[in-house]
Amino acid sequence: MNRLKILRKEKGLSQQALAKEIGVSYRTLQNWENGVNTIKPDKAQALADHFGVSVGYLLGYEDKEYRNALAHGTVEPDKKYQTMTTKDEANLIANYRLLSLENQKRLQDMAGNFVENQVYNNPVEMLAILERYKITYGTNEGIDALYQSVQLLIAITNSNKGG
Repeated sequence: MNRLKILRKEKGLSQQALAKEIGVSYRTLQNWENGVNTIKPDKAQALADHFGVSVGYLLGYEDKEYRNALAHGTVEPDKKYQTMTTKDEANLIANYRLLSLENQKRLQDMAGNFVENQVYNNPVEMLAILERYKITYGTNEGIDALYQSVQLLIAITNSNKGG
């Protein structure tokens, strides 16, 4: 059985909204979710991309426990993904998928802000953006950990410069 319904509900989408987003009829989506029809490969890939999962996971061939184990570093990434991503990238993706939708949005917003302001190579400016996020969203474990990591990066950079 595929995981389409579970993934759709996790994202808070109605069947109508998802059908419109991926360009299929409402009835087609219902039939996929109910197992009446199988999902064609091109649509399976589009759905997997939409939800940020593999086609195998979407179609029920991969296990959520695998994703959790990958996120916690208790298993190595599947070899087929190692050519596409580094281990750090795979772990980052796995950790991202464990976040709530709200925190995924915050992280996307923060990363977009770093890129938009071209501060991804400037820890001091990254810290300023993180300070604004702490004011806006309050402190939370994730932002605090990132803030401390950037502070450590600044300290290391300054000590290497002799300053």
